[in-house]
Amino acid sequence: MLSVILALAIVVALLSWRSYSTQKNLLLKSSIEQVSQSGEQQAAQIEQWLADRLRIISSVATKVEGDMLNALQQAQASGDFQSTYFGNSDGKMFDSDPSIDNTDYNPLTRPWYQYAQQAGKAIITKPYLDVTSNLPVVSIAQPTRNGVVGGDVSIASLVENVNNMALPANGYAIMMHNDGTVIAYKDASKVMGQISNIDEQLNTKLVQSSIQSGKLTPAYFKTEGRDKLLWGVDIPNTDWQLAFVLDKKTLEAPLTNLMLTQLGLAALALIVSVLAISWLLSLLLGPLTRVSQALSRIADGNGDLTQRIEVDSQDEVGVLADSFNRFVSSQHGLISHIRQLATELDLDAERSLCTNQTSVEELQRQQQEVAMVATAVTEMSSATHEIAANAESTAASQQSAQSSAQGKSLVDKTRSTINSLASEIDETTMVIGELSLHAQAISSILTTIQEIAEQTNLLALNAAIEAARAGDQGRGFAVVADEVRVLSRRTQDSTAEVYTTIETLQNTTKQAVSLMDSSKGLANNSVDDVNAAAQALEEITQAVNIISDMAGQIAIAAEEQTQVTNEITQNTVAIKDVTDEITESAMTHLSQAKVLKDRAADLSDKVATFIL
Repeated sequence: MLSVILALAIVVALLSWRSYSTQKNLLLKSSIEQVSQSGEQQAAQIEQWLADRLRIISSVATKVEGDMLNALQQAQASGDFQSTYFGNSDGKMFDSDPSIDNTDYNPLTRPWYQYAQQAGKAIITKPYLDVTSNLPVVSIAQPTRNGVVGGDVSIASLVENVNNMALPANGYAIMMHNDGTVIAYKDASKVMGQISNIDEQLNTKLVQSSIQSGKLTPAYFKTEGRDKLLWGVDIPNTDWQLAFVLDKKTLEAPLTNLMLTQLGLAALALIVSVLAISWLLSLLLGPLTRVSQALSRIADGNGDLTQRIEVDSQDEVGVLADSFNRFVSSQHGLISHIRQLATELDLDAERSLCTNQTSVEELQRQQQEVAMVATAVTEMSSATHEIAANAESTAASQQSAQSSAQGKSLVDKTRSTINSLASEIDETTMVIGELSLHAQAISSILTTIQEIAEQTNLLALNAAIEAARAGDQGRGFAVVADEVRVLSRRTQDSTAEVYTTIETLQNTTKQAVSLMDSSKGLANNSVDDVNAAAQALEEITQAVNIISDMAGQIAIAAEEQTQVTNEITQNTVAIKDVTDEITESAMTHLSQAKVLKDRAADLSDKVATFIL
């Protein structure tokens, strides 16, 4: 029943959605046709209006060489121009109103003149606001043989017509230049500004996209906070465009009401269909319901196979009931046999579980004992390895004995070297003593030289005094006496420096003699210590040789024991591995026996639910 209702609901929903989509497409098509028709009519009117003004200016261009003023005034009146004018190639300006002074006005510098000359045909300038009237104005210009004729005309009527256009869905129109400048808009403050000032979503690219696609282009206006639909159309033979903005929610409002109506009708149709189907099913399936109820009683009776369905007809339902009774009878005998087998299987599983449990316990006990033996053998092997390693280390002391012998030889060489050093120290002490004596002799000689220099200085001083007494005759002698006195002074100074050096040398020599005496004493002590070390090394060498022999014998015995222990360890590990495998297999069998016991018990429980 639920599937039938679901299928009906899906069918009704699809039909409703199809109808809604069709109505929506028709509404959008109708709106596009209405907007398109209004836009094309408005564009054609604007084109015609501008074309009429262009023809008027073009006709003036052929008459300015004659009665210029009359031609300009006729054009102004017939085309409702604010002013008409002519600028010649000499830079002179002629206006339809002769009272206007154009002396300082140079038309050659004006955009309308330059654009017309560049285009070589009639042109319409970009709209601008007139300074005097503050109304939107365009200039229409036509080049002539010797100048350009033009006129200024207000497009306020065009702007008003655009703003007053009746559009569906609260729509409004925007007339713009192809560079995005707004020419007509319901908000006059936005006129002559960029179209993006109306809303940042609006731009020339969006308008061009709508024009090229020919469809309503969706856009969201943040300034209004609403979804919009945009339609654009070019105004032929101009740089202008019309853009129509429709409110999406307002446009689709009839669709919302239509959808609600269709949903209501669909729900009503669904309810009526469900009621009709329910009545029909109850009429057709009444006997089958009775059979179903009987089957439910059997199912709810914990598998009571003694239940039977009463057969009171020979139709399809009666045949079904009779077939079910025969099926239950056959199942009664089958379940009885299965119950007997389940009981026997449960007993066998119980016995198998007990046997496996006993085997596992015995194997686990054997596994523990083998593990203990393996651990003990491993520890014994480790101890044997340690003994062998220690014995080998002790046997290695033979090398220590050799090292001791080499050390003794080096000590003997050191003793000889120290004795030689002591002898050389004695000789050095004697040499330094002789050096001290020579230094003392040099000091005596320097004392004598200093005394001679002092006497020479006194003699030179006396000679200088005598020369001074002799006057001019003794002047040369006085000069020589001064030189001698100077040399005597230098000799005294040099002698003093040498004497100081000799005293320093004597002090250093005394210190060297003292240090040599100390070094000699230390050398003698070193000789005694080296002799004692040599004797000790001799005794160590003898002891190490004895220990090395004993350790070698221990190492051989330990190595033999290690080999035997390794063989025992390998055999024990092999026994343990086999025991582990047997135990693991027994555990697997035990698990399988438990599973078998559980399944046998479960089978017995399931079969016991049947009433025989």
